[in-house]
Amino acid sequence: MHPLIPILLNDIKILVQLNGAGQKAGVIVPLGDTDGMVSVLKDLAHDRKKKGIMAVDVRRYAHTHFNKEVILSQFEKVLLDQN
Repeated sequence: MHPLIPILLNDIKILVQLNGAGQKAGVIVPLGDTDGMVSVLKDLAHDRKKKGIMAVDVRRYAHTHFNKEVILSQFEKVLLDQN
């Protein structure tokens, strides 16, 4: 199994929620801030501990919110609500 790699995203709602809940699943870099993104990439390249914490948090979130049962339940709800 391949490890999940922390990702850098712009101001995306899910990442804002994760980071606001004390999780460290990513780094928010404002859209168009190339220097900021380069800085964060360099920081992550040299900080294995931070990268590891982010990887654990994003994996935990993915397993909790994107597992088959959760997605099928949400899909079923959408289908039933349309009728």
